[in-house]
Amino acid sequence: MSENKKELIREIMDTINEVIRRDKHKAKTPGGIEVETPPEWCDILEQDGRIIRAYEKVGWRVVWYTQEYAIKPTRRWLAIRPANYRPRG
Repeated sequence: MSENKKELIREIMDTINEVIRRDKHKAKTPGGIEVETPPEWCDILEQDGRIIRAYEKVGWRVVWYTQEYAIKPTRRWLAIRPANYRPRG
C-alpha cells in the first residue's frame, strides 16, 4: 500500500473519530452522525471496506449515502448509528 493511501486512510479515520466524539448526541436520531465525504475519499471507501468494517466491529452501523442534484454538486456522506438503533414509530 502506498504511503499516500495510508495517510488518506489515517485522515479518514481521524476525521470520523473526531465527528463521532463531537456529535455523539446525534447517534440515536434518524439521521445519525453524519460525516461528509470529500471526493478524494470516495475511491478509498469504495475499494477498501475495512474502514467501514472497523466501525461495525465496535458496534456502529455505517451507511454511505450519495445524493445527486441537478444544479448543486453531488453530496456524499456517511451516516453512523449504534448497531442496535431502531427508529421509533
